[in-house]
Amino acid sequence: MPEGDKTKTIKVVCSDELLEEMKIRDAECNLVRVDLGKPDADGFYSPRMTRVEEDNPLTAAKAEFTKAMNEKRVANRKLADENTGLRREVKEAERSAFEKLFEEREKATALWQAAHPDEGKRLPDMKMLLLWLMEDDNRLAELHRKL
Repeated sequence: MPEGDKTKTIKVVCSDELLEEMKIRDAECNLVRVDLGKPDADGFYSPRMTRVEEDNPLTAAKAEFTKAMNEKRVANRKLADENTGLRREVKEAERSAFEKLFEEREKATALWQAAHPDEGKRLPDMKMLLLWLMEDDNRLAELHRKL
């Protein structure tokens, strides 16, 4: 045998039934097909082995796994995008609420300043402003009841 050639030729005797029972898979789980060929004059076969890559369960499992992972990646991307959108909406709502609170405080401060011209530029703190607004509201409700 030449030095670089790593093939070995073996001769075996086996029945066709035994050959059918032999389902061999290599280390990569490819089916190995054994072709006995024709027996020689002594009745020995020189089998020929070939890999059948199409019948590999690992290839199908890998494809199924890859598909499932890609579907999960797509679903995760959608959730991440939705999360980003929701976070943006929350920030806008917080900003809007803050702006609304500021506007309402400005209106209340203007009402307080109109009712207290003697206070000059002094502005009430939030607690004083809220108490004054509630008292003013009670005063207006009492006035409304009298009418």
